[in-house]
Amino acid sequence: MIFIKIFLSIVFNTIIFSSLHSQMPTLVEVDKVIEQSINQSVPIIGSILPKRESNLMSSVAGRADKVLVQEGDFVKKGKKCQKTLNK
Repeated sequence: MIFIKIFLSIVFNTIIFSSLHSQMPTLVEVDKVIEQSINQSVPIIGSILPKRESNLMSSVAGRADKVLVQEGDFVKKGKKCQKTLNK
């Protein structure tokens, strides 16, 4: 009687184990990778603040004749930013 119970238990466990692991395969789509630029914009509402601000002042009096840099340009100490018209 014990042998029949063990045999039935092994058969039952084998059927359950095999049914759990015999799932249908998952369908997967595959495509070639293409390197290209992404032209996408994301509208955002808010403010952009600089990490640091600087005030520029001239050591001489006069009117600015020509500005030599643009807003956003990186400048190093000692670089001329404008030409001054002296009167």
